Amino acid sequence: MTRAVRPAWTADKLREQGLTVTVDVAAEAMGITRSKAYDAIHRGTFPMPVLKISKRCWLVPTASLLKVLGLEDDEP
Repeated sequence: MTRAVRPAWTADKLREQGLTVTVDVAAEAMGITRSKAYDAIHRGTFPMPVLKISKRCWLVPTASLLKVLGLEDDEP
């Protein structure tokens, strides 16, 4: 069984998502699993701020994600 290969997240694709992205998108862009991302959030070790919108909704500022990925200087 093969896994579907998802295209890599580029700085432009991340910016197109808007001011925030889901934790799932941030995890995928960082190359970690969704569960590792949420574990890090709950431990307080996620490498960027997260916004708790509701009990089950967390968002990551796109600018912070780009900075952690070293892509903040990749302006169009």
